[in-house]
Amino acid sequence: MKMAINSNNFRAIILAASYGRRMRPLTNHTHKALLQYGEKTVLQRIIDALLYAHIDCITIVTGYPKLRIKLEDIYLNYWHLSNQSSF
Repeated sequence: MKMAINSNNFRAIILAASYGRRMRPLTNHTHKALLQYGEKTVLQRIIDALLYAHIDCITIVTGYPKLRIKLEDIYLNYWHLSNQSSF
């Protein structure tokens, strides 16, 4: 059975759980996904690109408890990883 390709079939996962150590000192007090890039945060730019692609169900995997944004007309899931392991 063929599935038609449309926006209702696609979901996105944004992996935002790492510390961003290589970006220090910029990430000493701000999560790397929340760093400003122009007028928007890095995370907002990623979400905007997904919305432009008509993806309206987004899951954000986070290890940073304060990483929360609110957007209207979009369904955001948050998965918080409390224990991060280093590789």
